[in-house]
Amino acid sequence: MPDINGVTVTEMPGSGAMSWGRAGTGLTRIYLMPWADAQGVIEVLRGQIFRNALGGSVVVTPMPDFEHENLFVESVALTGLGAVVNDGAGNSSYEDAVVEVLFTPLQFLTEEETAARITYDFSGEWLETPRNVWKQSVTGDPVAGSEFIFVGSAQLDITVFRAPTFNVINVFAAMGKINVAEWHGIDAGHVLYLGPAAERTIEASGTESPWQVTNRFMIRSQHWNYVRVALGWREIEDTGGAGGKKYGTWTNDEMTAILRGDA
Repeated sequence: MPDINGVTVTEMPGSGAMSWGRAGTGLTRIYLMPWADAQGVIEVLRGQIFRNALGGSVVVTPMPDFEHENLFVESVALTGLGAVVNDGAGNSSYEDAVVEVLFTPLQFLTEEETAARITYDFSGEWLETPRNVWKQSVTGDPVAGSEFIFVGSAQLDITVFRAPTFNVINVFAAMGKINVAEWHGIDAGHVLYLGPAAERTIEASGTESPWQVTNRFMIRSQHWNYVRVALGWREIEDTGGAGGKKYGTWTNDEMTAILRGDA
């Protein structure tokens, strides 16, 4: 008898039946267990559901069959067995529970079922230091000339498929600014927020769909507020105007609110 979430369940007659359809091979298991244990068993079978930081519900990979590891829980049906007990608040319980589980090959999520998609597109550029500046040669003697430095970069796109809202004011406040602290493993000052592309549909009935929002970022291997000079990288002097202007910053909480579509 298999053990699920610490509960020993009994397979009933008819359990293990195979079927074949468009989704591939199907396997049905029928388990008998105490009613009080059924909810916990079902949660483990179908995978826990939680709200991630980007918004939307995410289902952790459902449980595979104990004999066929390539088959995963597709659906679960619960039936009570025995005398009905009503607690007076409209909740009914039974002595035992019959849990019928359909296992199928794990299906890839569609865009409508996916909470978010993250893509990186890497590139780079050669930067030339200003001409006629002094730098140190390999012999230790000062020489005049320019220098070429390679700087890596990557465009990061985060698409949230079902954002509940789209706050334009929050977006404008963060556009053209960089991360003030480490963000998803990327050091402070290396992530520049470019802004989003957002869309939603409105049906003839007036029903509005959730927002689909793609937020775009540009990541550099060097801090955005530093420029290359002859002997290394130097922080920009925040004088404003033609003399130079530092990038402003956004916090992790502010960016999380944008990605989740918080009001």
